Amino acid sequence: MKTAVFAAGVMELLGYETEPASSAVRHDIIQMIHMREPEALKKFCKGIQFGAPVDSYVTPEPWDMPGYDCQVIMAAGAFVQGASIELSADAPMRPPTPSISRAASPSSRAGWACCWRCRSCWAGKIDIGQAP
Repeated sequence: MKTAVFAAGVMELLGYETEPASSAVRHDIIQMIHMREPEALKKFCKGIQFGAPVDSYVTPEPWDMPGYDCQVIMAAGAFVQGASIELSADAPMRPPTPSISRAASPSSRAGWACCWRCRSCWAGKIDIGQAP
């Protein structure tokens, strides 16, 4: 849960709304970050993937996933291929474009990936004018 609290706190400092807030009492590893714009969501997922020890070279792209009514984007900062519980993000590409993150790994690698995703969001704010 430490990684989820860390990610929420940093994203709140950047002006994003989070659920639960970094100060909230937690009971699981799910963290929602409201990205507001699809482009910011793509950059957020790219930051998660770039910080991953497995498949960091992959660029997440939205696609038509069976069972969903809109395109979905997914990224995993996993230590083992296919393990999404360590650090991941996914979201539908329609408003309000929240990113649902799972942050279970307490390692420094997960913290590093969080920093990369925050860097990506910050770059997104500068590039596409997302400052709150």
